[in-house]
Amino acid sequence: TPTGTVSFQAGNDNLGKVTLPPSGVAWVQGFYLGAGSYPLNVSYSGDNSFDPTMATSTLQINKGATSTTMTAGATIFTGKPLTFIVQVGTDSSGLAPTGQVALEDELGKIWATAGVSGMAGGSTLAYASATITTSNLPGGTHRLHAAYLGDANYAASSESTTINVTGRPY
Repeated sequence: TPTGTVSFQAGNDNLGKVTLPPSGVAWVQGFYLGAGSYPLNVSYSGDNSFDPTMATSTLQINKGATSTTMTAGATIFTGKPLTFIVQVGTDSSGLAPTGQVALEDELGKIWATAGVSGMAGGSTLAYASATITTSNLPGGTHRLHAAYLGDANYAASSESTTINVTGRPY
């Protein structure tokens, strides 16, 4: 049975060095790499019976999926501020999503944008949120989309809702 150590490196990032367990299978965990393609080098130190060796491959990390939800006030009046709370959820325990969310209508007009801020994962899933306020919507029924525009690590996502903007109350 081989003994010794196994080192893992992705690009310029040292991912770890572990002692080879009796099973002969080594792994590392607990590191975060952004989406992208990385040259992966794995090297075995060797021991008295086995020569050192190295293997190379490519590690491909895809952008994480997101889901976007939004909530708005129940009664919406023309000319009054309308506030949406936009939540961006992930299926990752890694970095928090960054970037922008946009509030746009069915014709693609952007009514407002805001930056997202969130929490990295760890023992929970990473998430982000933003508050978007606009008072420019004209009266009538509008199909609005809250679109998370994505970032280097997370894919874009959106949610739609229909709202009715009524005249001002007396």
